Amino acid sequence: MRSPSQWSGLLFAGSLLIRMAVAVTGFYLVSHGDWRKLVACLAGFLIARIAVTQLIRIPADKSARIIQEGGQ
Repeated sequence: MRSPSQWSGLLFAGSLLIRMAVAVTGFYLVSHGDWRKLVACLAGFLIARIAVTQLIRIPADKSARIIQEGGQ
């Protein structure tokens, strides 16, 4: 039997494919097949991703402190 660490690559790849499939299917359903609406959906998704990433980013000094304390 394999340990969980041996499955991590497969789980990561599978999770990525499932999330991409859900996102692309959602974009297609919302855009009703129109390529311009599909591009708008993709642009909105990327803008939202960048905004959320900026909002939840840990400041560098706090990140360094977390690493020094051992992840607590």
